[in-house]
Amino acid sequence: MKIKNLLLMLAVFAMGFVLVSCKTKEPPIEDPTATLSVAAASVTLAIEETHQIVPTVVSETANLEIQYSSSNAAVATVSASGLITAVSAGTAIVTVSLKLLPNVKVNVAVTVEEDDDPIIEPIIPNMMGQDFIIMVNKASSTDPRSESYTGSWKAEKIAAIDAAEKKYNVKVVYETYPADAVWGGGRERYITTNSINNTPQAHIYEMPSYSIAVLAEGGAILPLDALIEKYGNPGYWPEKAAFGTVLGKQYAYDDGYPLVGQGLYYNIDLLERYLGEGQGTLPSDLWMAGEWDWEAFQNICDQLLPSISALEVEGAAVMGGRPYNWLYQMLGANGVHVVTSELKSELATQASIDTFTYLNGLCSTPGMWEYESAALSNATCPQFKGGNIAFHNGEPYWLYDATKWLGYTFRMGYVPYPTGPNTNADLSNYYVNEVYGKTSYMVSSSYSLDKVPAGYENIAFHEETIFRIWSDMQYFPAIDPETGFVSTTEIVDEWVFNTLELYYSDANNYVSIDAHKSVMFKGYPDYFYSLYWARSQDPTKSFMLELQTAIISGSIRDEMIDLVARVHQEFLDTYVNLGLTPDYYN
Repeated sequence: MKIKNLLLMLAVFAMGFVLVSCKTKEPPIEDPTATLSVAAASVTLAIEETHQIVPTVVSETANLEIQYSSSNAAVATVSASGLITAVSAGTAIVTVSLKLLPNVKVNVAVTVEEDDDPIIEPIIPNMMGQDFIIMVNKASSTDPRSESYTGSWKAEKIAAIDAAEKKYNVKVVYETYPADAVWGGGRERYITTNSINNTPQAHIYEMPSYSIAVLAEGGAILPLDALIEKYGNPGYWPEKAAFGTVLGKQYAYDDGYPLVGQGLYYNIDLLERYLGEGQGTLPSDLWMAGEWDWEAFQNICDQLLPSISALEVEGAAVMGGRPYNWLYQMLGANGVHVVTSELKSELATQASIDTFTYLNGLCSTPGMWEYESAALSNATCPQFKGGNIAFHNGEPYWLYDATKWLGYTFRMGYVPYPTGPNTNADLSNYYVNEVYGKTSYMVSSSYSLDKVPAGYENIAFHEETIFRIWSDMQYFPAIDPETGFVSTTEIVDEWVFNTLELYYSDANNYVSIDAHKSVMFKGYPDYFYSLYWARSQDPTKSFMLELQTAIISGSIRDEMIDLVARVHQEFLDTYVNLGLTPDYYN
């Protein structure tokens, strides 16, 4: 029985052997016309770097399979799809061939090199518990750890400060500017004097961006380009960098995205009362429909004028606010600037003259524009807050500022400035001229690295240490993989939720919010106020008051040609150290 079973098993095995033997491998084919080539016959890679082989097959035979092999997998591997991955320093040959035509092949020479400049983490300075001072306009509202903090990302910023204090062994201190450096020119002189005399009062100074040129010219602050590249956020926004840049050098760095605040604020109740039911948000509706231009604005103003004039209330008018503030934004909405970021004025261009002329027409109409009650120190007309002015220039913080509009009782609307005849249909040249600048932070020149004795670099404050601490204190959302820059989605959402939805009439006034969101990224760093006489309140020398006079009087073209010449000369006289020469304006 056992012998019988054994014979049966041998028979089955023999049959299987015969069946397997009958299966033959797919034989090579012949195709004398076949050729194989690759895009790169040799590559040099760093360790962990990859290279995709791109083969080209020319053959009369269809669907020829390509195969890859590496002569030295310890140096470079290759996948079935032809992706080479560098493993270690050395050389290898990757052979690319056709499976059914094994003699048709080509080699790729691979060289893997060691990294000549291995990444060396910089030494973390130990500041021995010293104070790291940030001087700001108001410490209580700027320090994230304060109960009065008014900024964004409170928890995230507190965490960043705590981490920086531990990492560098410092104590972060926010200080308010002293009484002799309240604002403007006084503050610029305060920083410059202390920086030049090597008696700095802070490591980081908060200033409006229009002061950067003044401080850079005076040698009071340091350029940060190299430090931003080395330690800054790799997704730092170019549009933010523009506000800290003067003639090609960047002097400021922080995490505050320059969202646009400037716009026209209007009394929805007043418009509803005099234009008719459902017309209260007409300006914003027209903007969203792409129909908000000079003619549309003029039509609404003309409709409102008789009813508002009939109020017989002193200071009541259709429009309110200082003419030069209207001009700055009406120019931007017509595609031009007061002074470009290259320090060149466009006030004498035809688009600018057209804007002056349009505003003069409004200003010349009795009862249309109230500006005399807008004090220089405040720039707002009381009757707008009182409910008797339809339109007023402004910014969101005016809605909750006790010196501006805090306490208004009507529904508030927002609309961007109307487009002019020079504005492109796609709004590609529609600007919000940020003449008043954006909050910026810079490093005192007293802390130049070349002033630190050798051997003290990691225990003494200097520009690199200061920037590293400051950079670590910033909070940026994640980088958007599509743009390569820090995402602004969270920033916009946070601002809309905490400001616009809170103050724009009521939660149902989404048209104002949508209108504002549509220009949030249109800010332009206008450098007009980087000249002292541009923002001066001296009635005989102030450039901004000259602009206002031109609007009121209608004497425009010759005055603007003359003013541009004086503005350019003032830049030449003021910014000698920044490299300006007379040829710059030829």
